[in-house]
Amino acid sequence: MTPVTGRKHQLRKVAAGTLGAPAAGDDRYGATRAPPSRALDAAMAGAGHPRPDGALLLHCWSLAVRRPGRGGASARAPLPPYFDAALRALG
Repeated sequence: MTPVTGRKHQLRKVAAGTLGAPAAGDDRYGATRAPPSRALDAAMAGAGHPRPDGALLLHCWSLAVRRPGRGGASARAPLPPYFDAALRALG
């Protein structure tokens, strides 16, 4: 997904409301946690990387900012250990 407005919760709200596919662990826009989220949490804990309370499976791995007249700036962030464990648990 690519945010358009830069509003803080835009992607979470659209994913949950419009698409009906909230980010795993999103208790704010995803209503109650579905059983697959609980099963995923159990698999992650069993792999030694439990998901921190309140942590979403939503990650910005790359960010680029245009700065007119000054060139752009960009950054990349590695996946947190719990996120990587979730991807492995999902296969």
